[in-house]
Amino acid sequence: MELNLSEPGQSRYLRVYEYYKELIVSGQMKPGAKLPSIRKCSLQLQLSRTTVETAYMLLAADGYIISRPQSGFYVTDAVLAAANREEIEHGVPRQEERPEIRYDFASSNVDRESFQFDLWRRYVKSALRQDERLLSYGEPQGEREFREALCAYLGRHRNVICTPDSIVVGAGVQSLLHILCPMLRERDSAWFFNPSFRQGRQIFEDYGFRTGDIREYWENNDRRIESSKKDLCGIEKPDVCAREMKQGYPNRCQRR
Repeated sequence: MELNLSEPGQSRYLRVYEYYKELIVSGQMKPGAKLPSIRKCSLQLQLSRTTVETAYMLLAADGYIISRPQSGFYVTDAVLAAANREEIEHGVPRQEERPEIRYDFASSNVDRESFQFDLWRRYVKSALRQDERLLSYGEPQGEREFREALCAYLGRHRNVICTPDSIVVGAGVQSLLHILCPMLRERDSAWFFNPSFRQGRQIFEDYGFRTGDIREYWENNDRRIESSKKDLCGIEKPDVCAREMKQGYPNRCQRR
């Protein structure tokens, strides 16, 4: 691209701006390249220093170059600057590019290839055929068949011995805690890992429980738990314990 300053029409500082912008966007000026100083550029182009400085300031405002004190102007990431400029002009939000995930182990997602859609549709159709159950409320603790299945699963895979009557099915952990806390009125304190499930800890505090950090007890030999016979200990999932702090076997036995 040639810089032609003799043609009438566009302001000269805009022509200087467009000239360097094209060099940067096209890749002819790489990121980190230094632009001529304002004085040198004004001498080369036979323009006033104010004209060149205005063009440089506009390039800097649009993110194409950056000014370094007592050093000069340098090219920034031209591709990113051009993308940002285009978004501003057209009002299109920039979408962040994320690497493709080969194996997603998040509990919030389910692998489509392993999910049995046919079996799921069959169960949904079976449930929709039970007209009398669709038009009435179910059991307050959750459907009996579901609680029986959970009971069998807990005993087989989690080594938890319970009965269907000891299971309460709810919409989520927080809603279940609102059911649980009134049932534990005889208790006066609840101990948690910290940082932990902060929303759950807040619910206990809202119901008047005294809460504390279980790690302080283990690390500092805090006797407050031992002195209180009305305490609860909140345990975490294995993945949380691995990140936070392992609840060793002696400590688990101590509070059984």
